[in-house]
Amino acid sequence: MSERFRIICPSCHKVLEGDCMEGLEFRRIRCPKCGKTYGFTEFLPFYDDETDLSVARQIQHNCSQPGSGDETQVGLSVNYTIGCIIAPGAPAPIPLRPGRNSIGRKASSSTASIQIEDSSCTMSREHYYIDVIVTGSKVTHLLSVSPKAMNTTELDGVKLEKTDRLVLNDGCHIRSGNVTVEFILK
Repeated sequence: MSERFRIICPSCHKVLEGDCMEGLEFRRIRCPKCGKTYGFTEFLPFYDDETDLSVARQIQHNCSQPGSGDETQVGLSVNYTIGCIIAPGAPAPIPLRPGRNSIGRKASSSTASIQIEDSSCTMSREHYYIDVIVTGSKVTHLLSVSPKAMNTTELDGVKLEKTDRLVLNDGCHIRSGNVTVEFILK
């Protein structure tokens, strides 16, 4: 029996489900209720086990950045490894959340969900994305460059194009402008 996924439409909150397949994280899915189309990584994960749900909420609450507004978002159960980034000047590793994490320079006009201090202003306010994709019991971390990025982005010293989507491995380094962060799994 193949593994199945359950996700929630970000617009109408309908629960969608289907069979997990190779390359699912790159597919676009149309919601049958509202008719809107999203990339698989833009949907929210669904949990139907109340025990896992309460544990997941507690994990997400404990890992959320203060004031980020993520405290009520459902996280993953304890069986999954979400990952973190270690940024220069940050007091602790910054946890990632399921779905799309946008990373950029800290600024009053920044729309990034994770904002990093950059006194040189070489990092864009929305520079790159880390998509945390949960399919069955597998978690994949994909790196892509934001179309708003003004300076280069490198993964372990290799320059990325705006069309690249690369899988992240534990301990890799992401450089955006003059800022380098390390991706780690917990």
